[in-house]
Amino acid sequence: MMTVPAIILAAGFGSRLAPLTELLPKPVLPIAGVPMLSRILADLKAAGAGRIAVNTHHLREQVEQCVAESGFAESVTLFHEPEILGTGGPLVNARSLLSAGDCFLLHNSDVIHDFDLKRMIREHLESGAAVTMALINGPENRVLVKDGEILSIVDRPRRDPVAGAERMTYGCVSVYSPDFFDFLPETPCNCSLVDAWVKAIEAGRKVRAFFPEKDCLWCDIGSFRQYFDIHARLLGSSVHQGQNCRIDSSATFGGFVSLGNHVTIGADTQLSNCVVLDNTA
Repeated sequence: MMTVPAIILAAGFGSRLAPLTELLPKPVLPIAGVPMLSRILADLKAAGAGRIAVNTHHLREQVEQCVAESGFAESVTLFHEPEILGTGGPLVNARSLLSAGDCFLLHNSDVIHDFDLKRMIREHLESGAAVTMALINGPENRVLVKDGEILSIVDRPRRDPVAGAERMTYGCVSVYSPDFFDFLPETPCNCSLVDAWVKAIEAGRKVRAFFPEKDCLWCDIGSFRQYFDIHARLLGSSVHQGQNCRIDSSATFGGFVSLGNHVTIGADTQLSNCVVLDNTA
């Protein structure tokens, strides 16, 4: 039976969403009432992932609590980083878990999508690639790809144009063969995943693209605008209501409205295109 562990990168500060992320770590922020981290855990398990590593640093206790309440805690191993390890170091820190499978998935904790991860895993294994990266068109087209082969990332290792190639955006989801660790340090340290990708390309290893469906859902929650945009896409003009909410009959709603748990909405309140967090009155 195929074994596919995974890792979710959840240690960052989420500074672009400050001051909110000074109180709540970004992976715990709710999307239509469900923490991003819980959504991702559910998606990975549905795709067949076994053990899942989650790295922590900023506001670690809240991330740990989210895992405990997600329904998937038995599948998760937490890796706390007293000093943050960047994007590559967490893989090294979780090497024993990740290298035990046929391949492993990596997923950023601030990306919501509806990619077919089972197809992505299958295409990776069939290709014999060291890395398979999900690519979309925009918003930051920095990955040079031709015929499904990734040639350069942020103009490394090459800057010269290639006939027939196009630039695309990394979708923050990728699959790795266990021997990808050849391109990472032996011991955990703060290091860059981009550096490891470039080393794999320079070594002649296959670094392949996965192209999701053209009408796929994808949102990188890097700003408040993107945080509201994903709610608009998921909710439209409807209202999500959490548990134990008290809403006065005179309150009115417009656009999308997402109410957390234990929210009280008073008389004559008007809400439109907004997110109300837990325990708000």
